[in-house]
Amino acid sequence: MNIAIIGARGCVGNALIKKLITASEHTVTASFRREEEPGMRHDQITWKRVNLYDDLGTEEFIEGADVVVYLVHSLAAKNFRDMDRVFADRTGRCAHRAGIKKIIYMGGIVPTGGRLSAHLKSRKETGEQLAKSGVPVAEVRASIILGACSVSYQMVYWLSKRLPVIIMPKWGVAKCSPIALEDVIDMIVALIERPITGHELFEIGREQMRYDELLIKSGMTTRGVANTIVRIPLFPIAIAAWGVRVITGVPWRIAAALIGSLKNDSVVTNDRFHEIVGRPPQAVDVTLKTLTRTMKKI
Repeated sequence: MNIAIIGARGCVGNALIKKLITASEHTVTASFRREEEPGMRHDQITWKRVNLYDDLGTEEFIEGADVVVYLVHSLAAKNFRDMDRVFADRTGRCAHRAGIKKIIYMGGIVPTGGRLSAHLKSRKETGEQLAKSGVPVAEVRASIILGACSVSYQMVYWLSKRLPVIIMPKWGVAKCSPIALEDVIDMIVALIERPITGHELFEIGREQMRYDELLIKSGMTTRGVANTIVRIPLFPIAIAAWGVRVITGVPWRIAAALIGSLKNDSVVTNDRFHEIVGRPPQAVDVTLKTLTRTMKKI
């Protein structure tokens, strides 16, 4: 099959391409935007510019594909929720007209009940918008992705490495289910071969822990000493995002959106990883140790 990857220059997209060209005979149509350069070169890869701002640009990219993998997140934009809905609507409609067999969408774990952060609302809305097209959608829902290229992991790594004492909001006691980037990729690859009907959800993750526990685990791995967590009642997200940008290099808007999600649990309740891939996800401690060695080389 030909797999069209929209968002191919991102962390998950790059890793997925590497997996597909080494472990399958599928061909890949990989997207890049006007301001980007194409990525790795290989006989199985065709790089095409994509313009999600109009139907023609989207249709031209999708043309000739069997499956679309949708990895677009617009967190760097001020109006990212609106952009994500518009892009997903356009992609779904164009995929339907092109006869795409299914769309695989990389979303986030959405808790039931409670008020969602703008980030998680957008993830949920994007999946729903894609499914409105009538094309079968396999929505992979994950919490924090642990990979050297993952923005969420980079925040965890640099904060835990550089700050012996980490200040967190008193209200930020939510839990997460971290998962290795390699596991996310194996899940997507397995779903390429799996028949999908309607809008099917695939939560993945293994362990549950609070965000501060993840920071402490990372600190123990990177520094050999646990970080001290100090919680304060007043925690302006704008100021916190500025601090994260200075310490980790993560752009302010992205940091602000992710910090805002600290109020929501992002834990797996119906893990389907073993069912689809045939093995359990990697343990978080093992993944953190591997990533620490990787980050030291960067």
